[in-house]
Amino acid sequence: MRLYIFAVSLLLCIFTFAAEDKKIDAGILYDEQIPSFAKAQKKIDGIIKSLEAAGLKTEKIKLSVFETENRSGISRYRRIYIHNSYRLFSPLIYQGMAEYVIGGGLIITSSPCFAVDTNENGTYDKEEMIKGKRKRKSYDWPQNGVFAHSATSIKTIKILFECPLTRGFSQGAVIDENGIMPWTKNKSAEVVVTADTIYKDKEDLYNLPLLTYKKSGKGAYIYIAYEENEKLFLNCFSNETFEWLIY
Repeated sequence: MRLYIFAVSLLLCIFTFAAEDKKIDAGILYDEQIPSFAKAQKKIDGIIKSLEAAGLKTEKIKLSVFETENRSGISRYRRIYIHNSYRLFSPLIYQGMAEYVIGGGLIITSSPCFAVDTNENGTYDKEEMIKGKRKRKSYDWPQNGVFAHSATSIKTIKILFECPLTRGFSQGAVIDENGIMPWTKNKSAEVVVTADTIYKDKEDLYNLPLLTYKKSGKGAYIYIAYEENEKLFLNCFSNETFEWLIY
C-alpha cells in the first residue's frame, strides 16, 4: 500500500513538473492587427531581447488571448506584458484581463488600460470622439489602478520603499533621470516609485506615480510609466517580484 501511495505521489510530481515546464515566463502582446503596433514594433522587439537576455522564456501573443474562447489556455503565461502603444480595449478584452489576474496571473504594463473601444474596431473614431477629443469612457477606472494622459519630461525619480520591484535601490534614493512619461494619477494602486517632471516646459509636477502594483484576487497588475530605467523594468519580471505578488 505504501509503495502504491509513493508511486501515485511520484506521478503527481512528474505531471506537476511537466506542466510547469510548459509554462511561459512572459507572454508579450505583439499584435500586428492593432493600428498602433507599427510605430512600437522596434521598441517591443528590443524589450523581448532584453527579457530573453535576462533568462526569461517569452512568447508573442495576440490580443485574442483574452477573448472568451481562448481563456482556458491563458494560464500557461506566468506574466503578460502590454506595451503603452496598446491603449484601447473592448469590454470583452478587459474582462479577460481581469479574469487572468484574479486567477493568479501577473499583467505588467506601461499602458494605462482604461480607454474603452466601444465599437471594437481597434481605433478612436467619430463614435468615440467629442469635437476632436477622446471621450472619457473607462472600464473599471482603470484596472491597474493608475490613470495616465499627456507626456511629461522626467527630472528625477524617487524610491519610496524597498521591495522586489525596487531591488538594487535604497529607500528614499533620488535619481536624476532624463526621459518621457505620462502625467499619472493614482486611483487605487500601491506606489513604490514616483517622479518629479515638467509639463510642456513650464509646469512642474511632483510625485507622479512611476511604478505601482495592484493586487486582485490571486494575481496582480504592475504599472510602469517609464521603461527606460532597465533595472526597474527588469525588476518587474523577476521571480522574486512574481513570488511576492502572486499566490
